[in-house]
Amino acid sequence: MLESLFSSVLRMSLTASYAILFVLLARLFLKKAPKIFSYALWSVVLFRLVCPFSFESAWSFLPGNEPPVLQEVFDAPTVPRSGAAAPAVTPTVPAAPTGQAILPDWNTVAAVVWLAGIAVLLVASTVSLIKLRRRLRSAVPYRDNIYLSGQLETAFVIGFIRPKIYLPANLSDAEQSFILLHEQTHIKRLDYLVKVVSFFALCLHWFNPLVWLAFALSGKDMEMSCDEAVIKRLGSEVKKDYSSSLLTLAAGKRLPGGTPLAFGEGDTKGRIRNVLHYKKPAFWVIAIAVAAVVCVGTGLLANPVKNAAEASGPQPLLQYRTSHLGDNAAVGNLVSALDFPENLQYDGIELQTAEPPYGISIRFKTDTETRNFYSGALNQNPFQQNAVLLFSLIENADTITFTWDDGKNPYSESFSREWAETLMGEKNLFGRTETPEKLEALLQELPAKVDSHTEEQIKHPEETPNEAITFYVKPDEPLDVIGNTAATVFLNTFAGESVPVESRIAGFHITDVTVIAGEPKAGTSREEMPYHYVVQMTYDIETASEEYLAAGDGVSGKGKFSGLFRELCVKALENGSFAIVSAGTGGGTQAFAPPSYQNSLTDDERKETEAIASSHFTDVLSEKVASLRAAPDDSPQYQNQGIESEYAAGNLIIYEVLTEKDQREGLPPRTISIARKDRNAEWEVLNWGY
Repeated sequence: MLESLFSSVLRMSLTASYAILFVLLARLFLKKAPKIFSYALWSVVLFRLVCPFSFESAWSFLPGNEPPVLQEVFDAPTVPRSGAAAPAVTPTVPAAPTGQAILPDWNTVAAVVWLAGIAVLLVASTVSLIKLRRRLRSAVPYRDNIYLSGQLETAFVIGFIRPKIYLPANLSDAEQSFILLHEQTHIKRLDYLVKVVSFFALCLHWFNPLVWLAFALSGKDMEMSCDEAVIKRLGSEVKKDYSSSLLTLAAGKRLPGGTPLAFGEGDTKGRIRNVLHYKKPAFWVIAIAVAAVVCVGTGLLANPVKNAAEASGPQPLLQYRTSHLGDNAAVGNLVSALDFPENLQYDGIELQTAEPPYGISIRFKTDTETRNFYSGALNQNPFQQNAVLLFSLIENADTITFTWDDGKNPYSESFSREWAETLMGEKNLFGRTETPEKLEALLQELPAKVDSHTEEQIKHPEETPNEAITFYVKPDEPLDVIGNTAATVFLNTFAGESVPVESRIAGFHITDVTVIAGEPKAGTSREEMPYHYVVQMTYDIETASEEYLAAGDGVSGKGKFSGLFRELCVKALENGSFAIVSAGTGGGTQAFAPPSYQNSLTDDERKETEAIASSHFTDVLSEKVASLRAAPDDSPQYQNQGIESEYAAGNLIIYEVLTEKDQREGLPPRTISIARKDRNAEWEVLNWGY
């Protein structure tokens, strides 16, 4: 979460840097114009610093192909080599686990440093403001929102909702009139609020030196434009007296950033020079300045329109084709040129370039439903096509990993170069992009290749390294016994001296097992099903050697690793025998018919929900239960709009309950709906009645 926020701030800071450079250039051309125009342009920079989005327009001065924020990962092998020895058996990896062998995540370190910098600035400003408030305790009311104090060297505005003006007590009447008009102009223009927002933007982007420059110059333009407003109102004859007031009340030291607007603060010499040289501008100067501010402001506010014709086809891709994954700009632009589904929010990339395997990890933010949608091979065609394209355009890339993060349980899918070469049927993928014609041919061929590969995956899932693993369970045992036995037998195949050191584990602990029993799809018999159960297991392992490498888990080296996930596809054989025919990290249930409400619950879940339903009538209503059975899947109660219809199979079950009282009175059974928000939530009574 913190890393994603910092990544967003980096992107805003980069965009704002372009805007700052444009405004600095525009200020040179507006040198003869009133300072209000230069001051107005800084509002565009402030918008870019605090707002991560904007409208699109053909009139935009921002670069049209801005590279993503890149985070190069050193030392920690965050992207494993897919296709290596088990326990992974498919080219997929779960979210990176934690363990002793994993070095610090430098992205997290950078984000923490950024947060610490913000804290330092805010604390320093708060302390300074508290000290100033103490000095203001002796101030006495003068009139309205104006206060006088003998402990002040300069005048300023302070306050957010009801701003107050504080003046030194020893001012002459002329000086007081000048200063009051200046500070009242600040209040009228809401400059005191702009100053606070600008300071918080500075805190947010404290690492960017251009933002510090913008903060200083915008404050200078604010004060000069306010000076000009006073001179314009009082007339040119007060220039000399007004300048003397500026010189007299020049702040001895700067007041806290983001707090008071001080009359004498800023470039006093420059302000005096500006006041003395100020004269009412000619109409043509105003007209040109207005046109310039509107043009520049619009061009910096708008994002460039993405040209569909330029974004598609081979030319943008060939432009950034590279032999080295370490070419950050080229890799970032390649990722930007790819097409991804619209329901994903791009969240940055990581490059593993410290040592082989060299890899790219592309992150997306999304919701849980979308994450689940892309968690199986059936719906991953866009990502498989993009993985092949990246392997074809980056010569030394070994792995491409996509991560879908719903903020709760991120899911990752990794593809290896070997996988891509097998899919395309050739070794030299980089040679397929040497010319526009070759790349165009690849683009034409790729969709059909991936579609064919996906269909083959669904029909014939990959087998484990040592062929199908078989085990025996006594007949009529509950599903959880089948699941726990399958998980134990599977992990045991990676323990023992006969297992190669790069795959061997020294021990394991199974923390959770869920078993889903599948039904055959329409037109398919149970005997024709590739497997009958999906066993979802979470477990911890201890590896036996520094040479250990598990692509499916994203871990390597010797140590303890927790929170790993695997999905086993289990086929029921004869006489209590079972076989683990494949293993992966998701998508196994897509070979089944859509789940029904009844068979989507485990035996334990059925017992638990039955107990809740029974106790509701016996304990809450004080009625004994005569009979209780699950409502059929075609019961209209499941489609009850706005209540039961909001829950999917696996998170809802409806029971028909007949109490002894209803039985005596000849009444029909009552229904009770038991539901949960997700598989990690508690069951609760959702609805009940006749």
